[in-house]
Amino acid sequence: MPDRPSPPTQDQQAPSAESRGPTDGRKVTWLLAGAFLVCIGASFFQASDHLIQQRLSEVEGHLALVGLALTLTARPLNRFLPGLLQERRYLGLLTFAFSVLHTWSQIEHVLGGSLDGMFFLPRDMQFGVELGIFALLAMLPLALTSTDWAVRTLKGAWKGLHQGVFFAAFLIVLHTLGTGVHYPLVAQTPLTFAFGLALLGGVLWVWRLRSRADNSGKAEP
Repeated sequence: MPDRPSPPTQDQQAPSAESRGPTDGRKVTWLLAGAFLVCIGASFFQASDHLIQQRLSEVEGHLALVGLALTLTARPLNRFLPGLLQERRYLGLLTFAFSVLHTWSQIEHVLGGSLDGMFFLPRDMQFGVELGIFALLAMLPLALTSTDWAVRTLKGAWKGLHQGVFFAAFLIVLHTLGTGVHYPLVAQTPLTFAFGLALLGGVLWVWRLRSRADNSGKAEP
């Protein structure tokens, strides 16, 4: 009678998640974190050249949009980027960090070092800046409560508070369209109008997916 195969030894067993290295989701987080460090370093390069720093500020704003999009779509994208859902907290914090850096750069290199500089802008541009400020304020409590301690302390209220990310995202989209150098609302074209509708539609679509997921979770025994 043939001998039974011996069970695999510890060395022959499948490698654990840790030994396989970082997930695709973690790599995305590292990539975005690396871009943030590069932006910080670049802010000290020719810091007196306002034109260069203004372009850098635009890059920071767009990277904040990328972080926001990844944060909102982490659940559906997790199928294609395994581990992305577990990175959602860090992606949200990076989004806030890019937003703060973008705001500081804009105040320093566009508004002349003070928010009073916004009053020299056209009124519609002022409104876009105000939307950006409100969006940053809406993101502040989300960033401050992105800890395990806050989750335990706030309990059910934590999830309700973090639903505010959709309100912040709505303001960010309007701010981007209203003040973006290449697509301001004051000079709309069919392409930029479609882009704006796509962004707003994407926010609403993700909100609907998240609502369905929450409702299905409540329905489970």
